[in-house]
Order: sequence, then C-alpha cells, then structure tokens
Amino acid sequence: MAGRALTSATSDGRIPCDDGAATPEPRIRGDTEESLFGAPREQLPPENDEGPVEYKLKLLDPDPERFDRLVSQLKFRLGEGLGEALYEVGVGDDGTPTGLPEAELEASLTTLRRMAAALGAEVTVLHARAGLRPESGCVEALVRERPLDGNLAVELRVAVVGNVDSGKSTLVGVLTRGQLDNGRGLARGHCFRHKHEVDNGRTSSVSQQVLGFCAEGQVTNYSAVRPHTQEEVLKASSKLVTFVDLCGHERYLKTTVFGLTGAVPDFGAIILGANMGVQRMTREHLGLLLALRLPFFVVVTKIDLAPENVRAETVDKMCSLLKGASVRKMPYLIKDATGCLSCARQLAEGARLVPVFQVSNVTGEGLDLLRLFLNALPARREWVGLRDEKAEFCIDDAFQARRPSGIECPSVLATCFKTTSPACCKSHRKRASPSCQRCSDDPARGRGSGPSEYPCGTPRRGRDPPSTAAPRQKNVAPAKTIANGLRLSEFGRRCRASA
Repeated sequence: MAGRALTSATSDGRIPCDDGAATPEPRIRGDTEESLFGAPREQLPPENDEGPVEYKLKLLDPDPERFDRLVSQLKFRLGEGLGEALYEVGVGDDGTPTGLPEAELEASLTTLRRMAAALGAEVTVLHARAGLRPESGCVEALVRERPLDGNLAVELRVAVVGNVDSGKSTLVGVLTRGQLDNGRGLARGHCFRHKHEVDNGRTSSVSQQVLGFCAEGQVTNYSAVRPHTQEEVLKASSKLVTFVDLCGHERYLKTTVFGLTGAVPDFGAIILGANMGVQRMTREHLGLLLALRLPFFVVVTKIDLAPENVRAETVDKMCSLLKGASVRKMPYLIKDATGCLSCARQLAEGARLVPVFQVSNVTGEGLDLLRLFLNALPARREWVGLRDEKAEFCIDDAFQARRPSGIECPSVLATCFKTTSPACCKSHRKRASPSCQRCSDDPARGRGSGPSEYPCGTPRRGRDPPSTAAPRQKNVAPAKTIANGLRLSEFGRRCRASA
C-alpha cells in the first residue's frame, strides 16, 4: 500500500472524528469487506525484491528443497527488517489480493510458522480481509525473532512532544505501566525524576521509559502481581520502544531541543489535549520535528474530558495545520486495525502520512490501537550499515553521588572516542597552584596522591594531611558537556585509586 494517499475525508474536505466504537477483531468476511481506501480488496503495489515485506500466494506442503529455499528467503527478509518481516499470504507478486480458501490459508500459515521456528522466530497474524475469489481471504502476518542470546531486540526511539499539560507523561506512564490514570496525575508520577516535577506536575528534564513487546506481539511490561523491572522487560522483549518524554513548557524549550537532538529518536509523537486545542508550543514542536525531518504521528488525549464539539474542533484545527502550505502532510484519522497497520508501514517508508489517534488515559479508549501501531512500526535506523563506522559515545546525563565519583548515563550512537586532557578538580581548574612549576606549565597534567592535594601533589590550603582528610563531595563538578563528563570520570578514578 506504499505510495497511496491515506486520507479519509467527508464531502467538505474535513476529517471526521472517531465515534469511539470498539475495534473489531480481525477476521475474514465476505464480499462486503472494504479496505482502508473505501474500495473492496484494494490492489497492493508490486513486490519489492528488497525490504522486509514478502508476498506469498500460497505455501502448501513444500518439499524439503523448496522449504530450505523458503527459510533462506525468510532469513533475508528478517535481516532487511532488523529482526522483523511482514508476510502477505494470499497476495500475488504483482500485488493482486487473489485470496485463498480457509483451509489453504490455514495450511499456508502452518508452513510459515514452521519456517519461522527454523530461524527462532514467531508468527503473529495482524489482520485478515477478503480476497478477489469468492469465500477467500488474505492474511497479513508479522514474523519476529525471539529474544535469544544471539538476537538483539529491535529498538525504536519515540520523542514525545507537545504543549504543557497536554498529557505527555500521563500517556507514557499508562503505556509503560499498564495502569490507567485516575484523573489526578497517578500515571505521570512514574515518569518524573525530580521532586519539583512531582510538586508542580510538569516535566522539566528528559525522561526515558521503555515499552517492550515479545515475539507474539504482547506487551512485556504488564504483570498482574507487580510491575516488571526494566531488566525483566529487556530479557523478555523482542522489540523495545523507548519513549523520550520531553518538556512542554516554553521555559524548558532548550531542554526539549537537547532531547530531540541528543536522544536520536526515530519517530516523533505530538501530544495535544482535546480540550485545549492547538497551542503555540504545539506549533513550535511541530516545526522542530519538520526541521529534523522526523516522521511523526499525532495523539489527541483527554477525549473523555472534552465535549464533542470541542473535540471535533481540535481535530479539525490540527488537520488543517498539517495540510497547510508550510507542512504539507496528509493526516489520517485512525479508526480500525486496517488503517493502523497500513499507516505504520507507510510512515517508516518516509511517506507524507501523519496518523492521528484519539485516546483517553482514564477510560483506556483508543489505547489498543496505539499499542498495535507501536508494535507494527518498523525500525528506521540501519544499524547493520553502521557496524563498520567509528563509534560515538555520548553522555546523556550525570548526577552527584555520595562518594567523590560521578555516575554517568551514556548512549552509544556510533563507534570512536574523543577525549580531552583530564582536568583535576573544580578549584584546581580555576587557577593553578602558584608554588608548583608543573601546574604553571600545564594545570591539567599530573597525578594526585589524595583528595587533600592537587593532582600534582601540592597541598591545598586549609586541609588536613592526606592520612586524616575525608573525601568531600563538593570537589565533584557536574558534567555539563561530553568533555566535562570525561574529566569527572577521570577524577573519580584517581580518587578511588588513591583511596
């Protein structure tokens, strides 16, 4: 379905609002089945020899030699999709949805499961619809590798932006914890990092939360007994979606820009409240995503709180903004699983499509479609091509500890390290010791023998001898840049070695 315009509009050109109906289970129906574009049994584009999508008209009782070729083909598709592949069963190579009878369709799915089991993968049926033949159907199946020791999980990064009080942290908390919000900020408390954020209810830092999916497509974060730890989620997940929760207030716009550029997201999510409309910061964040050329989707929250006319007005304004001359995007209102899966595929291929979801964090309406979309969203970053490149190690954050050493939160972005000459300590960086010729020549050189000395060995004023001096926390300077972070790590290593 790539390259087609996914707009569902009324006669006056507006996108209608969701009626809030529950999403039906995917099943094969008769000739009245309609596709995403309103016409029955839509023609798909021809099959591409590259990429993670494969068309198969049927897979009925292959002999051992053909089965080995099919397994090799599936392995290639999994490599193209970084551990994921999408199979269209009942569709010809030219994209015609011919369809198969129910018995042959089940036999083809059984063969596909055998192929996946040979490669340590699982098959999940995402959607089914009618074919061109009478009483026939086509199936869209997702093949994903299991989280074994040799298989790394597929990782996606989604930057969550939007105006202040639009429900960004609440949505991330509900998705990652599996617990609905109580309407008074219960879910957002899991995403806050500082006490003042809990007090005023606003995010002022960059917070990252992980949502995991197993090979069958189920969320691995949820548990009936207790919430799973991050280590348990990482072990049980075949796909990881990392939400980068960013600030919405204009006061913290620099922090938002830092999160959008430093976290290297694959997709963006614009959150706006149904009762608040399109605000100025919503336009600012939209401009940032366009400047970074990030594909994004829109999530309208608080639909249980906004009246129907206000909710419709908010959606119309957002769609008008996306279709404007400065943006030139094509919004599509997600209503069912068919549109959700097609939008996920086209968004990763670089289409101008912008899916629009409507959810409620209190009642849970629309959250199932959003989870299905995140599960089906393919990876965009070509890690295989970056393996031979030089590494880049970026320090995301650093904070104080009780002992004189810094704790850093790194992200590996590419492959080679650039370091500067390690500095000594905060007081020694400001000026060198006047009695030390070595410090006068180069204050950044030398090795200290204890916390009461300069790294060159010169005693500090007002300090006890090294045998009785106690480590002091104020000598640890927070790492504000990559260079400072490396200096902090070097200083901590020296203090521990001297102790």
